[in-house]
Parts: sequence; structure tokens; C-alpha cells
Amino acid sequence: MDWIQGRYRPQAVSEAIQRAWRRALAVLSFMILPSFMVAAFGPPAVLAQEPAPNEKRELAEEYLSHARSFRDTGLWPQVLLATERAAELLDGQTPVSLRTEVAIARAGALQALERSSESLEIALPALQAARDAELTGLELRALINISSAYSRAGQQEAALDAVEQGYALAERLGDVEHRQRFLLNRARIYLALQDWEAMQRAVDQAAAIERDEAVGDLDTTLLLARLSVARMQGDLEAGRQLAQSAVDRSAPDSYYGAFAREALADMLCALGHAEDALLFYRQALATFEMVEAPWDQSRAAKAYGACLEQTGDLPQALQALTISREQLTRVHERRQADAVAAMEAMTRSDGLRAELARVRQENEALSRLRLWQGIALSVSLALLLALMLWGVQQFRRQKNDVSGQTRCVNRSD
Repeated sequence: MDWIQGRYRPQAVSEAIQRAWRRALAVLSFMILPSFMVAAFGPPAVLAQEPAPNEKRELAEEYLSHARSFRDTGLWPQVLLATERAAELLDGQTPVSLRTEVAIARAGALQALERSSESLEIALPALQAARDAELTGLELRALINISSAYSRAGQQEAALDAVEQGYALAERLGDVEHRQRFLLNRARIYLALQDWEAMQRAVDQAAAIERDEAVGDLDTTLLLARLSVARMQGDLEAGRQLAQSAVDRSAPDSYYGAFAREALADMLCALGHAEDALLFYRQALATFEMVEAPWDQSRAAKAYGACLEQTGDLPQALQALTISREQLTRVHERRQADAVAAMEAMTRSDGLRAELARVRQENEALSRLRLWQGIALSVSLALLLALMLWGVQQFRRQKNDVSGQTRCVNRSD
């Protein structure tokens, strides 16, 4: 009887509860301690500093600049690559103007690579974005791109529709240069449709527009278009008069003046006036050399050599053809050097882009780690709470058992 009373005295109950808690702590160590250690003492998931939006924007602008450099050297696959790299850096915080400009540049590269359908897939949304943001300059550029892409794809009616939209916008804005560009695009489309009269009307309309300032590429394109019309009509004398008018209105030491003199020499030579043509070829060659235009110098020297051959001066003709080859080699060397410089510049940008990608990947990995640490800590706390509840239940059960056994012993006494 004394043994029974001693077994269930308060001190014995306390020892039983302690033994239960020791078993519970062993379970805690085995089940939740590893998770708690990971949550509490694992590697700190501190995110690296994300690049500021302006840094990504500046890098995208760098790629856009590289694209222009590649375009100037005729490396259209590299133009496309640079614009795609720029597009990868754009997000919702990027200004609409930059997103649209990059899209138009990508569309232009795809068009140059004879991928008109892909070009239109990019250019048409870019056009809508420019309209929504009232970016009229980019809207004009997009419409020029779209009209050319449709024309290359053989969809001349759609191309004409884009031209008319662009011309109307340029006219509303008072943009003389773009009015001429759209008219020349219209002329090219009618050329593809073999509608010579409509082509001539478009060229004549473009020529009738007066500008306050010269635009080199536009002026030479316009003169070439008018001369092409004269040649197609078989009216070489009309072509000569056009070229003579251009010569009279231009300075001999300007690029356009040299181009006009070369055109006049071509017409004179075609009309059988080779001796008269030689002077204008020499003037053009001198100016092209002065302004460092090796491609134009090569082309003019080749025509000069053919004209000399007509006069029977074969040694001079051979010398002119040699100059033409030398200048063509110079063109290739310059383009190669420019391409190498552009590639080196883009390589530096690629390094920054790779660093941005590394930071983004690290942050994604650390974000996942933080998630798992949070889960581990939550599980640990949940298990700890469950263990505490279990311990309380054990304490109550032991206490109830002791009370019941004590009452039984008292009754038996």
C-alpha cells in the first residue's frame, strides 16, 4: 500500500512528465530541427540590386546605335541581332517611343532580309503604338516601312494604301521631306505594277515639291527616279536636260553636285557625245575624292573608263578601270573596319547584358530560396505548436491517471 502511495505522489508525477518531455524533445530534434536550422541559419537570401530602369534603357539605346552602324555597313543580319538584343531589354517601364523605335528598326532589318511577313508582324503593331501615343514622326517611319514591306511581298494594293496614309499625314504635318519620300515609294510601287504613266506622275509630283533644305539621299534618289522615267520612255534628250538642270542648280564641290555631273556625263555618253561627257566625269571624280566617297568614286571611274573607250583612248580607259577597282577595294576595307568596330562595340554591350542576365538569374534563385526558407520555418513552428499541444495532453492524461489511481487506493483503504 505504501508502495502504491509512493508511486503516485506528486514528485513521481513530475518525474513522469519530465520523461515525456524528454521523449518529445528527441522527436523535435529528429523531425523539425533540420528544417528550423535551414530557416534560421541557412544562407541569407539577400537579393542583388536590380539594374535601374534607366540602365536597361541606356543599354537598349546602345544596341539601337549598334544597329545603325551595322546598317551603314550593309550587315543586315547583325542589324537584326542588335535590334533583337535591344528588344529583350524592354519592359513595361520603357518609354513607348523607344519600344516603337526598336520595333521599327527590327521590322526594317527583316524587310532587308526578304522576310516581309515577319517585318509586317512587327511593323503593324508598332504603327498602332505610335498612333496611340501620338508619335507622328515614328508613325511616318512605320508607314514607309510597311509600304515597302507590302510591296516586296507582292501586295501592291496594300502598299499603296500605306503610302496614301503616310502622304496624307505628312501633308497634314507640313512635312515636305516625307511627302517626297512617300511619292517616291508610290513611284516604285507603280514601277512594280508596270504602270509607267502613274509612275511618272508620282515622280513629277515629288520633283515639283520645293524644300528649304537639301536632303542628300532624297535628292539623288529623286534625280535617279526622273532619269529612270526618261530612259524607260526612250527619251535620252529629256534625261540630259534633267541632268543639266540639276548641274546648273548645284555647287560643283558638293556631293549632290558631283552626282548630278556624273548623271549628265552618263546621258551625254549615251547620246554619243563622249568628248563632252569626259569633263563632267572628271569634275565628279574630283569631288567624290574630296568628300571621301570611295563607292561613288568607283562607280564614276568605271563609267568614265567606258566613255574613254568610246573615244579610243584605251590606256586612259585602263587606268580609270584600275582606279575603280582600287576604290572598290577601299570600300570593302572600310566596311570591314567599320563592321569590326561595330562588332567590338556590341561585344562590350553584350558583356553588360550578360551581367544583367546574371543578376536576374541570381535574384530568381534567391527568391526561390527565400520561399523555401519561409516554408521550412512555417513547418517548424507548426510542428512545435503541435508538440506543445501533445505535451499538454500528456500532462493532463498523466494527471488524470494519478488522480484516478489515488482515489482507487483511498477507497481500498
